[in-house]
Amino acid sequence: MLLAVAEKHSIQSDIIPGIASGFCGGMSRTAGLCGALVGGVMALGILNGRKSSEDSPKKIYALSERLVRDFEKHLGSRNCSDILGCDISTREGEAVFEAKKLAKTVCLDATVKATALVMQVLENQDDIKHSMIG
Repeated sequence: MLLAVAEKHSIQSDIIPGIASGFCGGMSRTAGLCGALVGGVMALGILNGRKSSEDSPKKIYALSERLVRDFEKHLGSRNCSDILGCDISTREGEAVFEAKKLAKTVCLDATVKATALVMQVLENQDDIKHSMIG
């Protein structure tokens, strides 16, 4: 996901996709935050993040908030276990994950959707404001 967005914007780095390798399975199969969503936030950061600690974080906060809200709206949650319908951090959940081939269905769909949502956020970035930050 991160690699696709970076390449679309002519950003090449040997660091990508290695930097995102631990994201799958809700952050290294801990069933937490969906790795596709995390990759999306990183992609937005590559393109719109602060370049120094003096830069304002308002823009990246606004874009990331929109991505998170849109992702939750479309997938029902931001957490891996909710999206998958099983807890991949347990042996039982891992068995369900493998038996139902969720990596090729649910995870792939979540990654495709996250990529599309990142592209939408980027297309509309000039109109996006954070709900809590002026």
